Amino acid sequence: MVVAHHERVVAGKGGASVPAGLGVALRSVSNPATVAGLTRLLGESPGGLFTKRCVAEALRNIHSGDALPLLVALLDDPDPAIQYIAVMGRGRYAKRPRR
Repeated sequence: MVVAHHERVVAGKGGASVPAGLGVALRSVSNPATVAGLTRLLGESPGGLFTKRCVAEALRNIHSGDALPLLVALLDDPDPAIQYIAVMGRGRYAKRPRR
């Protein structure tokens, strides 16, 4: 039986899981009001590494002072992909030179 991509489930710690579609949707979050919820997801990581990467991508998209400390903390994550996402997100705060 073939399961549609949006119905697949990503297993995490303790058997917890999140729908894969939800994790993918997290990547496109850019509303600064979601930082508190994303912070909770980082701590719980119900979908394990997959969810953590998606949350990191969401934080990269949120250009808010509330997201910055979380991005800085993710620079020390053991996963190189999360470190990269954090570097790219942190880089968005750099001032661009005027032409």
